[in-house]
Amino acid sequence: MLIYLTIGFFIFLLCTMYFNININMVEGLENYKDYSDCEKNDPAILSQTNAANIIYLKERMDELTKLNGRVGNLEDSVDDINAKLADYNSQQTQYDDELNKTPPPNIQDEDQEQEQDEEEQ
Repeated sequence: MLIYLTIGFFIFLLCTMYFNININMVEGLENYKDYSDCEKNDPAILSQTNAANIIYLKERMDELTKLNGRVGNLEDSVDDINAKLADYNSQQTQYDDELNKTPPPNIQDEDQEQEQDEEEQ
């Protein structure tokens, strides 16, 4: 069944190409009018455009002000983390120094122990 549909579809495409059938489809353009640009030097239009631009720029500045506060909070957090890491590093260094001060354990083979015992006798 699927094969027949596929073959039929391709035959339809070949027929439209061969007979040059034009299928005009217009979606939602029944009352289409060419776009006419308004007078660009009209003071009323320029003042409305400026007012819209000013409102947009004010919104962007408000967003940047909020972002500036978030950056300040982030800087404080980074400083706290750096202080904690420095403290942790100093603690690790102290712990390593304490471990290095103790002598390493004396690990010897049984043969070496016997040789030392024989030398002592």
